[in-house]
Amino acid sequence: MTSGKSGGNRAPIKVPTEEDLSPESKYILSNYFIPPAKRPLVICVLYHYDTLAKTMNENEIIELIEKIIGRKLPKLIKNEELIPELEKIN
Repeated sequence: MTSGKSGGNRAPIKVPTEEDLSPESKYILSNYFIPPAKRPLVICVLYHYDTLAKTMNENEIIELIEKIIGRKLPKLIKNEELIPELEKIN
């Protein structure tokens, strides 16, 4: 007996890439250090940013990502922001 379904007719599942992300998602991705092994998973979550943003704010989306990957995301410091801090030390 066969079920009548053929596995060969399905389109391949497209895994989103950074290029597929919205500007808001790219902003989040560029401002946090994402471990390379977890980056594809985070991209998949951020790919659905518009849907998530209907019920969550940006901080809640970041918290969701942190729960999924199991660690706090360290925020990256841009060079322009770091220079004044270094000047205080000298």
